[in-house]
Amino acid sequence: MEKINVLIVDDHEFVIDGICNFIDSLDQYAVAGIAMNGAHALEVAEQENIDILITDIDMPVMDGIELTKRIRKLNPAIKIMALAAKDEHFAFDKVKEVGIQVIVSKEANCSEMENALEALNDNMPYISADVKEHIVH
Repeated sequence: MEKINVLIVDDHEFVIDGICNFIDSLDQYAVAGIAMNGAHALEVAEQENIDILITDIDMPVMDGIELTKRIRKLNPAIKIMALAAKDEHFAFDKVKEVGIQVIVSKEANCSEMENALEALNDNMPYISADVKEHIVH
């Protein structure tokens, strides 16, 4: 069975390491690349076959919203999961507008991450409960 290739983007190395370890523990997924900002992620996406993008919303150089807009031009079929700090305020309309259906708290446990990945693969929306409280409409 061919693995699902994941690109992980976050400006915190500790977060990247944790998600990489989690993805590596799942049989059907493989980490195809990592980046610490959206601009670098685009470079990786141009070189690798990416099925899923897991990206921080708030990053320097290029944020997750702009990255999503640009990466969809490269690969319209890519599935995207956004990461948000539980107390991070962001405009949900902008997230929804670019086609991000899954938003997970950076404080999510492995079980919640698995549920979010399942929702993503089933093209179903998913938002962590502690993130919902801080969505700005």
